[in-house]
Amino acid sequence: MRGLRAASRLQRQLLQAPALEGSGVAGALSACGYAGSSCAAGPATPPGAQHQRRRDASSSSSSSSSASTAALAQQPLPWPAGRRSLHCSAACARSAALPQQQQQQEAAAAPSSGDAASAGAGAAVTLSGMAVKLTGGDPFLLQVEPGAAGPLAAYSEGRLRGMYRKDERQELTITKIQRIYDELKERLGGERSLRKGRGLTLVDAAPEPSGGGWFSGLFGGSKAREESTAAAAAPAVQGLYMYGGVGVGKTMLMDLLVKEAPPYFQLERTHFHDFMIEVHQRLRHFASRPDPLAHVADEIVDQTRVLCLDEFFVTDVADAMILHRLFGRLWDRGLVLVATSNRHPDALYEGGLQRNLFMPFIHRLKDQCVVHDMESKTDYRKLAHHHRGLYFVTPSREEDLYERFMELTNNQPVRKQYVDVAMGRQLELPRAGGCIALFTFEELCNRPLGAADYIALANAKHTLALSGVPIFNATNRQAAYRFVTLVDVLYEHRVRFLCSAEAMPFELFENIQTNQEAREARGATGAAHSYADSGGASEVVDDNLGFAKDRTISRLTEMQSEEYLRAHAKAHAPELLLALGEPQRQGPMPLRPIRDAARRALLDLLDSIRGRKALVLEAPFAAPLGLIADALTLKEHGVEVFCLVEPQPSVVDALLEKGVRQVVYLAHGRLDSCQAVAQHVKMCQSGGARAGHAFDFSLLLMPRRSAVAEQLLEEQGILGDVAIRDLPLDWVPLDEDLLSLELPGAFKELTVDRDRSSLFYVARALHGLQQQWGTIPHVKGKGDAAAAVQRIMSRMRLEQGRDAPAAGTDGVDTLILLDRTVDMATPMCTQLTYEGLLDEVFGLSCGQCKTEAEGGQGQRKVTGLNSSDAVFRETRDRFYVGARRWLNETLRTIQQFRDQGMHSADINQLRGFVAELKEKFVRLPLHSGLVEQLAAAIQAPGFVARQQIEAGLLDEADEMPAIEDLIYQGEGALPLLRLLLLYCAVHGGVPKRHYDNLRRDILNTYGHQHLLTLTSLAKAGLLQRREGRRSAFPAAKQQLRLLLQEGEAIDESDPKDIHYAFAGYAPLSVRLVQQALSAQGWAGIESLLQQLPGAQFELVQGTDDQGMPTERRQGASKAAAESAAALAAGQRRKVLVMFIGGVTYAEVSALRFLSQKGLCNCDFIVASTAVCTGSSLLGSLVAEGPQQLAAEA
Repeated sequence: MRGLRAASRLQRQLLQAPALEGSGVAGALSACGYAGSSCAAGPATPPGAQHQRRRDASSSSSSSSSASTAALAQQPLPWPAGRRSLHCSAACARSAALPQQQQQQEAAAAPSSGDAASAGAGAAVTLSGMAVKLTGGDPFLLQVEPGAAGPLAAYSEGRLRGMYRKDERQELTITKIQRIYDELKERLGGERSLRKGRGLTLVDAAPEPSGGGWFSGLFGGSKAREESTAAAAAPAVQGLYMYGGVGVGKTMLMDLLVKEAPPYFQLERTHFHDFMIEVHQRLRHFASRPDPLAHVADEIVDQTRVLCLDEFFVTDVADAMILHRLFGRLWDRGLVLVATSNRHPDALYEGGLQRNLFMPFIHRLKDQCVVHDMESKTDYRKLAHHHRGLYFVTPSREEDLYERFMELTNNQPVRKQYVDVAMGRQLELPRAGGCIALFTFEELCNRPLGAADYIALANAKHTLALSGVPIFNATNRQAAYRFVTLVDVLYEHRVRFLCSAEAMPFELFENIQTNQEAREARGATGAAHSYADSGGASEVVDDNLGFAKDRTISRLTEMQSEEYLRAHAKAHAPELLLALGEPQRQGPMPLRPIRDAARRALLDLLDSIRGRKALVLEAPFAAPLGLIADALTLKEHGVEVFCLVEPQPSVVDALLEKGVRQVVYLAHGRLDSCQAVAQHVKMCQSGGARAGHAFDFSLLLMPRRSAVAEQLLEEQGILGDVAIRDLPLDWVPLDEDLLSLELPGAFKELTVDRDRSSLFYVARALHGLQQQWGTIPHVKGKGDAAAAVQRIMSRMRLEQGRDAPAAGTDGVDTLILLDRTVDMATPMCTQLTYEGLLDEVFGLSCGQCKTEAEGGQGQRKVTGLNSSDAVFRETRDRFYVGARRWLNETLRTIQQFRDQGMHSADINQLRGFVAELKEKFVRLPLHSGLVEQLAAAIQAPGFVARQQIEAGLLDEADEMPAIEDLIYQGEGALPLLRLLLLYCAVHGGVPKRHYDNLRRDILNTYGHQHLLTLTSLAKAGLLQRREGRRSAFPAAKQQLRLLLQEGEAIDESDPKDIHYAFAGYAPLSVRLVQQALSAQGWAGIESLLQQLPGAQFELVQGTDDQGMPTERRQGASKAAAESAAALAAGQRRKVLVMFIGGVTYAEVSALRFLSQKGLCNCDFIVASTAVCTGSSLLGSLVAEGPQQLAAEA
């Protein structure tokens, strides 16, 4: 009964903890000068690509601003109307027509990759009917004759109108697209046809090898003959394969070809995924034919001469196997391919299954298309992705600046204000509200103002919005000087700077040169006049301004970065750190690239769907989505409406009101999710038909598309109306050391449904981490699911061959895989860390929870519960009583400083204390309120009774009578089932004499629908009769010290072991991890591991002399020897612990405790299929679902 007595002491501590001294909170914070303000920002929406045919007309709709913005815009604002013009020569004469062969030779000689400067000065490309000169003075400056037609002329016209900014890579790319346009126009004009005749060629007539059939014909029935034609003669018109990073303009330039192509081009433009969906549908249609793929290819080429594919990216093994034969026949029939991609052809399907069968397609692709690198120094979507709407380019974006200004004023009145400068002089602020001011460039930089004015402005307002920044030249040299001074002052004062300008920062000063730069430029062009001249009306030769411009450009760029925004928040608005929703500290391994990759994948998919969009989510995806991309970022990418997949007809009215055409669903590939999506699609179709409006539907399936989804949509008759795409989002970083796959249903799928597909997702995600961090040398695991994941991972590494990554020099040393079913006692216990108890009482989801509002009026959402919250970082892993005491002591310190120290403290000491208070403890009142609500929850009679029963069960007492009493008292179903499953985990099942009576009592009390619940629990092995076998828990309790010993107690403020996490119980799962990393390893508990459910393994991963991946099994003793050697050497290892089936916050806290206290000489990264509690695990198994039963808990 030692554990019971220890747990009872902890229970008394919980109930007798002192109340928070919250009376002085507001006064203390106010006395220290704290005043909070909130800001939100985000740029506007860039257009994306959409599946379309050339002959279909596309329409665009203009966006309208809010009423407050419109009112602001009515004020007299002298916005500068000047635009940047393209330096084009109107007198450029058309070159003489050259023979076609010579044109092709010159076009082929044009550079296709590398830096723009590699073309050399004066290089020229002559295209049919158009001359393009790549000049050296202004690299790749386009000179197009007026009246010319085609993509190049359209691009140049757009440049003149300010639609596009100068970009050397885009200029080079558009010449290559124009080459395709010219050659197609020449060959397809009149009666000439690019396609071959319909009759069989010699290759077509070659006999099929034996053993043919539909499957062999699809994947290689004519493999030998197609490999012989892979190196065929060069195509009559060579296509184009453009690759590069996001936001460099690939899709935009390809769409110019789509727009300018005449009808007889028979051009079709589509997204690659949509194209492959259509191919699979046609394959099913021709399934009864001898060679269905040949029929599909013929049908495509009969309708299409030019195929434009956006986002060419191969991930599906079936697609990879089809592409070689399909495109081989398409190319043989004369089809021209123009494609965009983020990857070089050699990197397509990298690491995929059977990639060697895909390689012939890559070779043929490079023969048929010019492979062109569009990597640019400028990412035109970078502002939207990372800079959160701080810098807007071109005057057409002024409206976005107004909207952002109004958002940041928090709807406070906008009026004229004045700030004192010096000697009685004042600076007028024409538009100011709260801590933000809005100026035009004319008002702030085209007036005789100086550094003193700007310093006064920076001291008065922590955010400045400036509109209409022009490109600087000789006509506005003095304004350029003032702008440089303004940026210097704002930068030094860490003022947040929003501005709209005619060009990017590095382009604003392109006309400003130092004498040395002018000398070099004129020397290169052979100019004879003095370099000291101004060089014309637009150029300025000024050493002072020329040297200052580099600093200004650098600071402008930095001021748009997230790092600068954080520095601004620390200086002026600490709560803005929480609005960023990102951790401040760096964990053991960098997790931010993982989140950025997930964000890019999502935003790129949204960008590929053109037009205004509605994003329809499953409820469980709302919180994880907020960690990947916030609402402002999604709005920047065209999302106008957010809603859940629920049958609410009012949603259709909202879509019609916003002018939304594209409805995008984000859902999991499970059957219930797809059924909900199908119902929602039909609801939108019906509502749209009544209003005479048609919607386009897209379904983004996580983590990948499934046959179940396609079959269900086909049965519902809407498969042809919904474009299904993969959204391969694996990891969601919840914090600096915590990763989640957000698969809350994985536990049920594995234990009840016997669906092992989630194990593939786990293995793929872990394999992806090894691709980033390097191969993990040591892998240990316990449980059948863990062993299955390890086998899949090993197969993935072997399939990579020499491409498999080597072990990282500073990467993860050990991977520990744990199956949740190995330790079911831990999640059934009540967590008593601060973060764990928040999850038990309120339910945490990705750093968010809902609590009661003040006065009991509804609920309020609490966000930012992660390491970016300094108070939460200090308290989350503490025992609840210790966290409460820490908050109490901190508040008492603030109160004492206010009462005694403010009059006697040194001014520097006072300033330091206030700065620390503003940065770290801005959320003290919030957590004080949360702790008070938790105190009320744990004092409830039901909570106290459950804690006492848990303590008795962990001490192996027979608490069955107490559990039966709870049933008769009407205790909630979920809390009751948690205690019952804890009983089974400790005692090995329910005694026979109680089993049938217990089932009958549960059904009579909670309803006969729970017969399905009891069946699911029995099928999962969680609720069963005790058949004479003993549980492994008693042995584990003794060997791993799971309970406090006689005479031991927990120091609430500074515990010495992990027992504090569960009221005197150390989690079995964490003890297994601790033992695996000790000098003895698992060798000392081999008998215990054999009693615990599931397989156990230890292995070492590496590479052989040829660079091929290797793997060798390791005995427990050998692994222990290596672990002991690492400990003796003092090496601090990085360990990734993967929980398959779910992990609790208390277990995460226990692992952090082991690392921080030096009980394990390592740093932990914790990963899981989901973060769970006992209630959420059981909620997926009960008949009524988790939401209805959560109220009973």
